[in-house]
Amino acid sequence: MHRIRSLRWRRLDIPMREAFGIAGGAQVVANNGVVIATLEDGSQGVGEAAPFPAVNGETQAAVEHDLLRVLPSLEGLVFSSWRDLDAVLPAFPDTPTASTALEMALIDATLRCEGQSLWSACGARERELRSDITIGTGSIESARQSAVRAGMAGFDCLKVKVGSKLEDTESSLDQDAERLDAIAGAAPGARLLLDGNAAYSAQDALRLLARVRHLVPRIALFEQPTPKQDLRGLREVQERGGIAVAADESCQGVETLEELAGVAVVNVKLMKSGVLGALRLIERARALGFGLMMGGMVESRLAMGTAASIAAGHGGFDFIDLDTPLWLAEDPCSEGYTQSGPIIEVPTDALGHGTRIHASWLER
Repeated sequence: MHRIRSLRWRRLDIPMREAFGIAGGAQVVANNGVVIATLEDGSQGVGEAAPFPAVNGETQAAVEHDLLRVLPSLEGLVFSSWRDLDAVLPAFPDTPTASTALEMALIDATLRCEGQSLWSACGARERELRSDITIGTGSIESARQSAVRAGMAGFDCLKVKVGSKLEDTESSLDQDAERLDAIAGAAPGARLLLDGNAAYSAQDALRLLARVRHLVPRIALFEQPTPKQDLRGLREVQERGGIAVAADESCQGVETLEELAGVAVVNVKLMKSGVLGALRLIERARALGFGLMMGGMVESRLAMGTAASIAAGHGGFDFIDLDTPLWLAEDPCSEGYTQSGPIIEVPTDALGHGTRIHASWLER
């Protein structure tokens, strides 16, 4: 049995090297936060919340409000297994990243107390992952330069944010097509993943693919081209577009899988479904025949390292999209995974999820 001694919240505001732009908006500072959990025996764990307002409207202030409201009431809570924590913890329907941070911190503390790693608890199947790197929204020239830099760093899979918001649809589709041509020309050996972040109708997504039909053999995936609720549109793009489609915003957890039948891939993100929800989603999605992608919001190596431990532990992920720490101007983390170009090496001898936050960041 484990007893919670204390739970604390700290803001984690991390400047970014450049704006991280998606169809719904851009982020210039990662306004995240951490939960620090201490168990009765002194074992301590940390978990990260990474709200991304441009995706679902969730903010750091809302996460902070919800956590500070409930954390004191959880001190003294007794639980038997980290795998069942979500059954005894409160739900955060409006701030799912708050739930993620709390779960992550308690799972980390519990595994450290038990002398285990999250990687081994998930199966210990792979030691390395190969991530893509994201090219955000922006000008054609900035996209070209980003592709050149990515190639020089060794990345051979580029995730391109599409869904330009110009005055009219034709201009937006034209710019997206020109950006894709520029990227493909600057990185001729790279696979391309398109990410619409729910910006298109099915018709417009198919029109974009028609504009870049010469690139379709290099496009491995079209992630969430249509709005969250437009599941028929997702299936239509896959059936008529000739490439695999991934559900991201449309896949919030295990309960959404059945209605996603006909979509090739689901994107697993800890910030959507929580750590335990993500583990259940992986197992159920694999049993139903979905391909798997591990992604994230704008997270530090703390949450990304947790996701990497899960993906490498389970093994066999089709797509790895764990690149946002590369966008951060500072690294608040110590220990954890190491990365050289696209290769992420998971610390197989670490306890818990393996990552710490520098004390200086917690004191800010």
